[in-house]
Amino acid sequence: MKTRNLSLFAILFVFFLDNFGFALAFPIVPPMLLSDHSHFFSPDISTSLRSVLLAIALSSLSIGQFIGAPIIGDLADSIGRKRVFYITIIGTASRFFVVALAIYLQSYILLVVARFLSGLVASNVAICLASISDLSESENEKGRNFGWISTILGIGLVVSSLVNGFMIHSKFLKSISPSLPFILCGFLLLLSLLFIKHWFTETRTLDKKFRFNLGSGFKHVTDAFRDRETSITYLSAFFWYMSWLLMIRWTTPYYLHEDHATRLEITYLIGTLGVAWALGSAFLNTQLVKKIETMNLYIWSTFVLFVIFLAIPILKQPLYLYIGLFLAGVAGSVAWPNLSNTLSLVGKDEHMGKLMGLNQAMLALGEVIGPILGGFLVMISYSFIYYFAAIFAFIAFIIMFFEKKHFVKRSFM
Repeated sequence: MKTRNLSLFAILFVFFLDNFGFALAFPIVPPMLLSDHSHFFSPDISTSLRSVLLAIALSSLSIGQFIGAPIIGDLADSIGRKRVFYITIIGTASRFFVVALAIYLQSYILLVVARFLSGLVASNVAICLASISDLSESENEKGRNFGWISTILGIGLVVSSLVNGFMIHSKFLKSISPSLPFILCGFLLLLSLLFIKHWFTETRTLDKKFRFNLGSGFKHVTDAFRDRETSITYLSAFFWYMSWLLMIRWTTPYYLHEDHATRLEITYLIGTLGVAWALGSAFLNTQLVKKIETMNLYIWSTFVLFVIFLAIPILKQPLYLYIGLFLAGVAGSVAWPNLSNTLSLVGKDEHMGKLMGLNQAMLALGEVIGPILGGFLVMISYSFIYYFAAIFAFIAFIIMFFEKKHFVKRSFM
């Protein structure tokens, strides 16, 4: 039991740092690339072109993860989680260091290339989820452990919001290069290697030989869609990620456009979402998994998201935006871990690394398409962000609602 708890703590620590660094970049990178005073681009480049270049920079990491995550997941099934953790952690830490260098040098090309290349190996989320599944001995325990992962995600949002708020108010930190937070994240991730080395006990070791093939990332996605239960679940996951990522990426521009929000107000809004997510995961989800089946939790919490996203642009007031995002954070904190648990149940335990790698690939694909789609939607109306997020959530709900009767659990078989 002590060994399992130490392994769980090491996994949660790595997951926290990965998401903390991801969330910390939200208010730093976009203003740097969009500012007229930025040296990343020539002053002659228009704002619309800067927005396109920002979208490319943001999506470059996700494109790399879409290609690399299934391969990394397959590798974790082949040589074990611990060895692959070393690869993904070093890859993610390297990204932070090179991004910090790109910011210091004001080099857009270096920024994009660094994010893409690191995305090929930076799949900590997939390995964390696969390891959590390995450590769980029952469906209820899986749900509880995925809930802890979800709680850590919310805490990462809250802590990153606090750090950003502190940086906004501190005159001393304002004078420091924006590269510093990325350098600190890189060193903290390297520190987590010690946690993996000394506390994480290997959960899966196979002798199967593995050949590295960059194109197999696409092949594995295709293979997953040949199986009914797996393909339907991944299809629902894709639309869920599209819904959530469209909302999360474009809520800041929506708030800026509708209410002329300040950077501090945006930080509070993201913090509100993080608090709701952490509380929902830690308290609500942990109780619900004891009483309600995993798939039902995912289905109905996704339906709640559909209703919330539909209501936000109708109500329009800033107070309702805060309330809406708080409720969305609670619903999302129930939906996401139970989606991950559902994906783990449709596959066999020996393929868990690949399954979670494909899960991260679906997330990465949503991360690429969602923000780009949002850029076209706001040309019509900023309210379309939430309407389309609602549509995607409803599609994810409908897919699994009608699939439930065909659902076959293969994990623990």
